[in-house]
Amino acid sequence: MNTGTTDLSHPAPTRPCCPHGVFVVSLLTLGLLLPFINKAFHIDDTLFLRLAEQIRSDPLAPYEMEYNWFHEPESFWQVTQNPPLNGYVLAAAENVVGSAEWTLRVAAYFPIAIVAAVLSYLLAARFSQHPLPVAVLTLIAPAFSISATNVSADVLLLVFWLLAIWLTVRAADTGKAWLLLLAGLAAAAAAMTKYFGIALVPLLAVYWYLRELRIADCGLRIGR
Repeated sequence: MNTGTTDLSHPAPTRPCCPHGVFVVSLLTLGLLLPFINKAFHIDDTLFLRLAEQIRSDPLAPYEMEYNWFHEPESFWQVTQNPPLNGYVLAAAENVVGSAEWTLRVAAYFPIAIVAAVLSYLLAARFSQHPLPVAVLTLIAPAFSISATNVSADVLLLVFWLLAIWLTVRAADTGKAWLLLLAGLAAAAAAMTKYFGIALVPLLAVYWYLRELRIADCGLRIGR
């Protein structure tokens, strides 16, 4: 016999999101990145800068050029290992604020890093009693702190990755199908930023399947 009225299909978040926490995470991220505001472009940055230059001259042909990366000119599609979305973001930022290191970071890549940190906080708030330490651990991770001061695609991928997961979780919690549609768009954007983003498809499918399996199991137990 069913003895309760628990809504198994829409479990409440572990902890409601705190606007104060979002502000603190944003401030901490900015404080971490500001010392590197004028850091010189280096390593893979040059690939994305060249891609952005090509996009600005011919937006519909991002790879129609040659680039000397392995000691001799090659077609750019052979050199790069990434889809072009980050190049379009970089090209758009250059059109607005120019190509100086500090302007691109302030206008585009620092905000991208802040969004990634905030999304990590929001996800942690859904599943943990202590979301702020989770966000701080994200910030101080070397992979994040180094990549966030470049203009490469890694942190932009992280944004779309976390956004797709957060939207999927919110869709599951609220039953709003349009959030699931947005999650699919975020996953597609992740795949267009770095090819590894396609891994979101099986990841989110497994999450949804296990969630439904858990709900069905809980329903059977309550019904006994």
